[in-house]
Amino acid sequence: MYINKSNIKRRRFSQRRIIQMERWLNKVAVVTGASSGIGAATAKDLVHAGLNVVGLARRVDRVEELKQQLPADKRQYLTAIKCDVADVESVNEAFKQIVTKFGGIDVLVNNAGRIVGGQLCTMDVAEVQRTLQTNVMGVIHCTQHAFKSMKERNMNGHIFIINSIAGHNVENVATAKFASRTIHGECPSQLLNGDITSYDMEKGYTRHCMSDANDSGIVVELGTICLINHIKILLWDRDNRAYSYFIEVSANQIQWDRIIDYSQYHCRSWQFLYFQARPVRYIKLVGTHNTVNKVFHVVSLEAMHIMNIPRVVEGIVAPTSNVATIEMGAVVVDGVSRTRNALLNGNYVDYDWDSGYTCHQLGSGEILVRLAQPYYVGSMRLLLWDCDDRTYSFYIETSTNQKDWTMVIDKRDEQARSWQNFTFTARPVVFIRIVGTRNTANEIFHCVHLECPSEDPNSLSIENEKRLAEDKEQLKPNEAEGV
Repeated sequence: MYINKSNIKRRRFSQRRIIQMERWLNKVAVVTGASSGIGAATAKDLVHAGLNVVGLARRVDRVEELKQQLPADKRQYLTAIKCDVADVESVNEAFKQIVTKFGGIDVLVNNAGRIVGGQLCTMDVAEVQRTLQTNVMGVIHCTQHAFKSMKERNMNGHIFIINSIAGHNVENVATAKFASRTIHGECPSQLLNGDITSYDMEKGYTRHCMSDANDSGIVVELGTICLINHIKILLWDRDNRAYSYFIEVSANQIQWDRIIDYSQYHCRSWQFLYFQARPVRYIKLVGTHNTVNKVFHVVSLEAMHIMNIPRVVEGIVAPTSNVATIEMGAVVVDGVSRTRNALLNGNYVDYDWDSGYTCHQLGSGEILVRLAQPYYVGSMRLLLWDCDDRTYSFYIETSTNQKDWTMVIDKRDEQARSWQNFTFTARPVVFIRIVGTRNTANEIFHCVHLECPSEDPNSLSIENEKRLAEDKEQLKPNEAEGV
């Protein structure tokens, strides 16, 4: 009689997972600052995970609005209670209501927080005092109530403190130290082992075969539900191939949210991905395209929560510093130089007649740069070779797929030399094509250095002013609950 041991192991694993999930079904989770931001997202995900959630907030009407956004059969599992965590009497009354209605607290998420801007020497002392009451004393009061409830009922519960300085020490939670593991994908042990150097054609990566249905993938299970807003992955990059992919996350492997969709872009090497903070237990990577074959290869994955994430426009990072660098995974695909990637190595001082630049023959070539991932940019800076008084004419095009090109800079009718700074309508960019059309000295177009976006101080100032104007329309003054 033949017994398939692998199937038995899978069944046992599935049974353990079901038991773990069932442990928290109908348990009571309290989320402070549940009216917006991280608090609202946490409350929503905990409801979908099967818990009875109590959302505490000063603006209780917003929690009620969140409740209406839930599926009809889930709304009964979210209860809104008015509470100002800076007021000890308000906290006492709120937790008294919770114990009376639900019998106790099994999970507490200390999320409510307050942000006040200003200089220490001139800030209103009353504002500072209220911030301390909210961010410090509020955490203490709520934690004491939750711990008392758990201890009285001998409940092995959880208390999460989001509103703290712990975020300054960013730690990757997708490691064996945090009991994380890869549960789907070939060669699963390779993905989270921390080795990002000794990989080659045969080893050092986790992979999955791609299909038109996108029904396979690589799945990482974190040791517990973690609040994350940043994922880094290293795509196999020992040649010039590119990948397309998307990433979904879940707290329970039932409801999946797509946080990154680069299925229409060409990506390579390190991927620096940012999104709105959310509770995550499972991370699924699905490759949709490989320019060489039908396999998706990932060398490393890291997951963490950081204090400040860059601006993200329609799922694409809008960087404020140059991403056309070797460190950020950019490469020169076409162009001639004595040193590979001389255009991107950051050295725009040590160049002469023989080295330090990238070039192409006029009328029959181009300089083509590929960024590691799509970036939302609206500026560039270029240093043309300027060891004499020659001038150049040229144009620059961008693309996300190396097929459809848009001209963003047109200097074909101008005489340009040395540093060139450009701004244009911001857009997603993966490929940058620089084409010289004239050189007053010879038939070669020479370029020393490229920045995307521009790091010219004047250009950065203009970009910052634009972003501040946009942010003012979205941010509330003085304080934000649930941040």
